Amino acid sequence: MNDLVSIIIPTFNRAHFLRQSLASVKNQTYPNWECLVVDDGSQDETEAMLREISEKDSRFCYLKRPSERKKGAACCRNIGLEKSKGNFIQYLDSDDTIAPDKLAVHVGLLKQKDEFSMATCKWGRFYSKSDKVIVHEQMPTYFSTRHPIELLNIFGNTQSYLPVHSYFITSALSEKAGKWNEHLSNNDDGEYFTRIILNSSSIHFTNKTSVLYRAGANERLSNLEKRDQVKSYIRGWKIIDKTLSSYIKKNNHSLVKYAAGNLYDKLKNSSNKDLLEKEKEFFSKKRNTSSHYFLKLLYKLKIWKPLRKISL
Repeated sequence: MNDLVSIIIPTFNRAHFLRQSLASVKNQTYPNWECLVVDDGSQDETEAMLREISEKDSRFCYLKRPSERKKGAACCRNIGLEKSKGNFIQYLDSDDTIAPDKLAVHVGLLKQKDEFSMATCKWGRFYSKSDKVIVHEQMPTYFSTRHPIELLNIFGNTQSYLPVHSYFITSALSEKAGKWNEHLSNNDDGEYFTRIILNSSSIHFTNKTSVLYRAGANERLSNLEKRDQVKSYIRGWKIIDKTLSSYIKKNNHSLVKYAAGNLYDKLKNSSNKDLLEKEKEFFSKKRNTSSHYFLKLLYKLKIWKPLRKISL
């Protein structure tokens, strides 16, 4: 197997954060990687910075989204996939970081597995306005399994998730699952990784490495105050619902119930509350109140093990 790792970073006016993300790539103990930074039309110092960095290290590649391609992070990630040469794919947002041994640990973990296996790791948060770093040592999503649907079950039943850069996948799995949905401006990552998980043969978690997610960066695209973002979020969940229904042959997976209930609570007192009526079919999928609080209690008591937890 070709052990080259393709790291794909979409970016837009994030030069002030991007340098730190690229430093976490540069500091990898595993040397066999390429880093494809796809610019969505930045007007800041992004291009000048990337030109300088790529001149010093040819493993960094600066790409501009062509004007005829659709704007957005999903399209930029697809461009990165199209240009990538590696057999492993590592996604990274332009304001987040990965631990120095992330690639080494995950390549070592998947190297002897089949081509549709995937890996995950611990994750934590760091803060833009302080030196505070929190790594979550125990989470319900921290397990390995030969039944990937169990991870989605855990997401839905414990109201948890894994950030984009905690995943490590093969290019074969990415090709099997399909490209990022460029029509979604929000929830594109949730929709994409639902397909990745459902198309994987096994999930291999390791606590030997980690990633950090930047907290307090208010420029994030997932802004549910904006109407178009809310509508995209709902569209994404409708697609996820359809995908899950097709896979498990029944409606109302726990993940969709959680998403519908969570968004319902956010919208009922917002300027977009009229969408509750316009999208009432989707919101009818939300859990009833008693089930919601029962699952919250189980989470608080840490009774959230998957049904078929298997150490691999």
